[in-house]
Amino acid sequence: MSEYVLKEVSSREEHDALIDLTFQVWNDPSITSIIRINHGPFLGEGIADIEATIEVDKERSWAAFRNDDASRKTIVYHVPIGEVVGSICWKVYSIAPFPAGATRIELPWWPSDDIEGKECAEEILTQCFYPRASWMNTPMIAMDDTSVRRDHQKKGVGSLMLDWGMKLADELNVECYVEATDAGRNLYQKFGFMTLMKVLVDAENGTRERHEMIQKLTPQPTEYWAMWKPKGGEAKEGSPRTIWEAIQKRNSQGS
Repeated sequence: MSEYVLKEVSSREEHDALIDLTFQVWNDPSITSIIRINHGPFLGEGIADIEATIEVDKERSWAAFRNDDASRKTIVYHVPIGEVVGSICWKVYSIAPFPAGATRIELPWWPSDDIEGKECAEEILTQCFYPRASWMNTPMIAMDDTSVRRDHQKKGVGSLMLDWGMKLADELNVECYVEATDAGRNLYQKFGFMTLMKVLVDAENGTRERHEMIQKLTPQPTEYWAMWKPKGGEAKEGSPRTIWEAIQKRNSQGS
């Protein structure tokens, strides 16, 4: 029996464990941490503040998960200790997910009295996900919040989760997309993802106040590798070999 077991999230307890892991892995000022917006706003930097932020996010994220038919999430347990050490949040779209194309992302849960912070956070997210909404308006599988606990990295946990998702993509015959960190890029390449470009999000507007707000929201620059995988797992003769060819084919078919 393997010491690692993958399970698709189905209960609130499993989902809470996924959120705990996400904050444990990504709440680190030394790395790009879009979690501070996606799962924020942070209510402060003290231990009690972070714990309160996590509890608020658990409620909101669980409700969003249950109400999103495209959302599927996987976790990996380390059997000897009975703890969740890996997770991926998947988006599985059977139809084009962006009917209006790339539009501004809104954060309705953000505190209404933090007008500047809300506007800045929405601008960062809008820029971050603009390539996905622009290039991937087609049935597809995308990944968010891939997390592996540091003491279990390079032990096959990430591969176990990627294998699950890529098999599903092949069954559905859809393209795949991910915004990858430097650390995750090598793993995705092993599963057939092609690097499109490196994206640097720049929400500065020249003011000191905006600069300070960005430093508060995302202490490190928000940047990632845009990566794509074609239908069937690899570019084949007669099929699109790049995302640009895939987009051209979709457009010619009126999709």
